[in-house]
Amino acid sequence: MLYEYIKANYAPNEPILSNELQKYPYKSTSLRQELKSLTDKGLLRRYDRGIYYLPKMTIFNIEAVPSRNSIIEKKYLKQDNENIGYVSGLGLANQLGLTSQVASVVEIVTNKATKEYKELSIGNITVIMRKPKITVDSTNYQVLQFLDLIKDINAFLEISKHEAKEKILLYIKKTGLLFSTIEKYLKYYPPIVYKNLYEMGFLINAYS
Repeated sequence: MLYEYIKANYAPNEPILSNELQKYPYKSTSLRQELKSLTDKGLLRRYDRGIYYLPKMTIFNIEAVPSRNSIIEKKYLKQDNENIGYVSGLGLANQLGLTSQVASVVEIVTNKATKEYKELSIGNITVIMRKPKITVDSTNYQVLQFLDLIKDINAFLEISKHEAKEKILLYIKKTGLLFSTIEKYLKYYPPIVYKNLYEMGFLINAYS
């Protein structure tokens, strides 16, 4: 019964969190025992503690493994289709082309963090988890991500501030951020954020 429920609700290679399965209504024994039984039979794969997935073969006849991003998103960044966190740090700076450095760890800010800083491992992924300035939701996660980036911008830049501004402007346009929205959240951040915004020319005619 549990296997049929999983197949009906999850795609192959999609991360399955054991705490999500608490809603499964037909547990005949403990959920942990049922998951172990399915894993022993090869019907389910265990990625790490509390994380499973349905096996899937690639076109090269090699079994696929859930991507790092899908694991992180499912466990820390989304819950019930609501954003509860975001990627930050060097990984985000690299994505935006502000640095060529590749992050060896994934830095995230999430409502699930109970401490200002915590380092943990999930499978072969090292995660640095930080507590947000305010509760993250789907209406503010992008502006908080932007302000975190600006706060630490000088630690990442390998290009000129003019080039960085152009790349960040593309990010702003893509996400639809407005200066009026960003301005509302500045009070949660230290003065260095306002200083960096000014020095990069973002405060002149509000992103003109």
